Amino acid sequence: MIRWQTAEGRWTHEQDDRTFLFKASGGEWRKGFGVVTVPLDVGKLVLLLGVSGQVADTDVCWFDNLALYRLR
Repeated sequence: MIRWQTAEGRWTHEQDDRTFLFKASGGEWRKGFGVVTVPLDVGKLVLLLGVSGQVADTDVCWFDNLALYRLR
């Protein structure tokens, strides 16, 4: 999930939060991808990683090769 904060660290622009789902890509690993437009008056982009739907307490999820790019 992408969320936004002010320069002072307060949550802002909740209506602009974005969640991206992971797509099956053969094997155990999944790929996630998304593009957001940064609101004009935010101070920080916050990336929150999470999972849901685990079947057992021993289920695990690994995040690897994370990248964030600024596009103009």
